[in-house]
Amino acid sequence: MARHVLLLLLASSLLINATAVGAFVYKRYYLAPRANLETVASQLELDDAGRERLVQLRRDSLAAIIDGARAVAPAAIELNNALAERPIGDPAFGAALDHLASARRGGQERLIARVVRFRDSLPPKSRERFAVMAQDPAFVLVLLGLRPDADEN
Repeated sequence: MARHVLLLLLASSLLINATAVGAFVYKRYYLAPRANLETVASQLELDDAGRERLVQLRRDSLAAIIDGARAVAPAAIELNNALAERPIGDPAFGAALDHLASARRGGQERLIARVVRFRDSLPPKSRERFAVMAQDPAFVLVLLGLRPDADEN
């Protein structure tokens, strides 16, 4: 009988832990980004078409960020190799940093162009709200859903 009680307690513990992990995953990866989307859409006073453009902006931007990370990887490896082997002051550091900065800059320029195209698609009132929200240094991260805490304005 003691063995059955122990197995029951273990199974109960497993169920409670699985529920806690499931709740965390649901909140962090489903509910928070969705709530953030609704908050940003509300702050910008978007209609259904505007909300769909915001969703598309987020999808396209996330895909571009992932592709950009892949594109930057060789430059980062080049810098890591210089760190592993070169003495301080070696010109290889400067070259590796320039290569890395160039690779990152291209991705950042494309991301900013994507955000500007989204801004230009907004009606005048939403564009005014966009300008106010853009005063927050983390605005682009919030707009793209990369930072979950959009404050109400």
